[in-house]
Amino acid sequence: MKKITFISCILFCIGASIAQTNNTINMDTLLDRYHNIPPNGGHISHYFSTEEIIALKDYFSEVVTHPSDTQRGNNLTIYGPNTDEDEFVSFDPSTPTVLTIIGNNSGTADFESSGDIDPENINTAYVLTLTNGELYQVDILTATYTSLGTITPPNGEEWNGIEFNTGTNTLYGISSNFSTSSTLSTIDLVTLTATPIGQTGTTGMISIAFDSNVNMYGHDVVSDSFYSIDIATGNATFIASLDFNANFGQDLEWDAASQIMYMTAFNGTTINAEMRTVNLTTGETTFIDLLGNGTDVQIPWASIQNPSTLGLTDIQLSETTLFPNPVTDVITIESQKSITSIQVINLQGQLIMENPIYIKESNTIDVSKLQSGIYFLNIKNDQEQTEVIRFIKK
Repeated sequence: MKKITFISCILFCIGASIAQTNNTINMDTLLDRYHNIPPNGGHISHYFSTEEIIALKDYFSEVVTHPSDTQRGNNLTIYGPNTDEDEFVSFDPSTPTVLTIIGNNSGTADFESSGDIDPENINTAYVLTLTNGELYQVDILTATYTSLGTITPPNGEEWNGIEFNTGTNTLYGISSNFSTSSTLSTIDLVTLTATPIGQTGTTGMISIAFDSNVNMYGHDVVSDSFYSIDIATGNATFIASLDFNANFGQDLEWDAASQIMYMTAFNGTTINAEMRTVNLTTGETTFIDLLGNGTDVQIPWASIQNPSTLGLTDIQLSETTLFPNPVTDVITIESQKSITSIQVINLQGQLIMENPIYIKESNTIDVSKLQSGIYFLNIKNDQEQTEVIRFIKK
């Protein structure tokens, strides 16, 4: 009996040793595969099974990134798909670990890589998928997707980002093949066509975004670098190297109210989804926090309700001037004509404030109690003329 027990123990130990060796070999093989993945705009599930992704995340879990001391955002909502869970979500970038599920995402077998909110209809977004160019219209308040057809990316590339120019309402798209080329195009939602503008000179441009001065920026996941982009030629100018390992689908998004460039990043070192901001001058990124729990999340496109500025002027419109803009507390409106009424309208077209009739050339409005965001002044003068001027409340 003792001999049998002894032999059993030996066999158990040998079996355990073999199992441990196999696990080590499997992990080494898994890491080799991971480190050989080329930069791309897709999803990590294109390369690994769910169990393998969990094993990789566990392996890299010792790499800890701490939230920044300065939290960003203030009652701001960002919308986008969480492709890991087939959801359409919203979140405040100051608390990105909290994702609000609005509904399901497109459910396409292709990867939902690109999207942006229409500046002329801020409750509607448009989405293009990575390889096939499937086009969807999305009601961001209900997560209702409507298929509109397909738009083929140019030069055999894949769609990685789309962005509206709020000054012209033109839709731009960026596509890449992650080996030799990346192309900037304009996109016509009526004819379902893409018109190439030019090559960026980079090979893995993954996203594009405009600031309030209509300057375009993008970041490349092959070189892990931040660029400015000439929208007339498509040519990209290097600004700086990113300070983290970017890979797979992610996006840039500008908030006109706070003048902040956000990034829904995917960190290839930790295999976590992250919320970051980007300094447009230095290219330095600031980590805010994980997106959701970081592990079951990837948000390849994100968008903010930035309205169209076409036909509007921030500082002066005909004979009326307002200052300061952006404003913190009190805004002053001056006109060469007598002003009879002033209304403050929000992005949804709702009347927020209305000043008494003044019949004078200079007026002030206390907007200190307004939430940060974009608003419009509807100004009427004594000749029954109306002007609309946009302002930003900090």
